[in-house]
Amino acid sequence: MRIDAYLPEFTVSERHTIHVAVPPERAFPVARHLDFNASRITRALFRMRGLPSGDLRLDALLGDGPGFAILEEQPPEEFVLGLMARRARPVEIENAEAFRAFAPTQGLRIAWNFHLLPTDSGTLVSTETRVQCLGATTRRLFRLYWLAIRPFSGWIRYEMLRILKRQAEPS
Repeated sequence: MRIDAYLPEFTVSERHTIHVAVPPERAFPVARHLDFNASRITRALFRMRGLPSGDLRLDALLGDGPGFAILEEQPPEEFVLGLMARRARPVEIENAEAFRAFAPTQGLRIAWNFHLLPTDSGTLVSTETRVQCLGATTRRLFRLYWLAIRPFSGWIRYEMLRILKRQAEPS
């Protein structure tokens, strides 16, 4: 998977999968431009975490400035997003090489992908989130944060995959 090129070593990771009854060529654009505005669960969980919940589209999360950015796209197989933070503040990602080179004494890097694998009956879609904590203080603080937030983060990812399935499969 291409995510390995960006974050082969990580502190924590979480992976979720779902089967979609369409080929990767049909599922990829839905995943890449996923719209999860209709999910009240996701909206509530974003609010609880203090995240913006006004526009819950993947494209909106990829806005200008610091925050998530596309590191690589390989349609219809995979796309990888990244986020960097120094002292709990997002840092703008200039390009994929800047993401790979980012290594402050206290910070973190997050890589998040959607990987699509063809099957006989459609596509197995997986999403994985990896977090690399840079520095002992960041690692300690993040582990406490992760204990509290992990179930909700997983719920958001699972809900995203359910929405992807609903939007990709014909009714």
